[in-house]
Amino acid sequence: GVLKNAEKFFFGKDPLEAEQIIHRLAESEPSNPEWPKELASLYRMVGVPGFETNNSAERALEAYKRVLSVTRDPAAREGLAGEMADAEFKSGDFDAASELAQIHLKSSDRSAVHRANILLGRISLRWGDLIGAKQFLLDSSKPEAAAYVRLFSPSMVLAKELLAKGEQETVIQYLTNCQSLWPRGEEILSLWIEDLRHGRTPDFGNLAK
Repeated sequence: GVLKNAEKFFFGKDPLEAEQIIHRLAESEPSNPEWPKELASLYRMVGVPGFETNNSAERALEAYKRVLSVTRDPAAREGLAGEMADAEFKSGDFDAASELAQIHLKSSDRSAVHRANILLGRISLRWGDLIGAKQFLLDSSKPEAAAYVRLFSPSMVLAKELLAKGEQETVIQYLTNCQSLWPRGEEILSLWIEDLRHGRTPDFGNLAK
């Protein structure tokens, strides 16, 4: 309890001290997923202690290596870059998010092909690269994405963003690809394709959140 309280106290006041306390907590509770998350939050909010750079991608890479060192669970290690990429994207640091998403894409995490490509596509849109965003959407629906999409459904976030840019044909191709990845959603995917072919905008519901 004392260590945990100390970590909270030093979090904003002395990042190096907070980092050392989190390391000690992680050593005493190696299976607790809270400490890697806490370390990632520290680096995102105040930077990486002792690592001076103005390059956010370099900072994100160093943060990832350090958080990985205290992440013991094999599945959590595989998915760590993806989780950190999502957090960087939400905070608006697209350079950092891109760096981490590319690491995630190369991992053996089963969500990587789908999630990392979707995120890289969303980053591309924000960088004004429409062609890149379209390709990432299609790449996210490659056959290798099936193991994840079959269980968790395909994301429609990037598809929705591309529709707002008038990219109906790319989204129709994506939805068509998803039919083989997500057999239980084949009917709704067909309805959405039909909507698009008739100039209507589908309601993707929670899949676009």
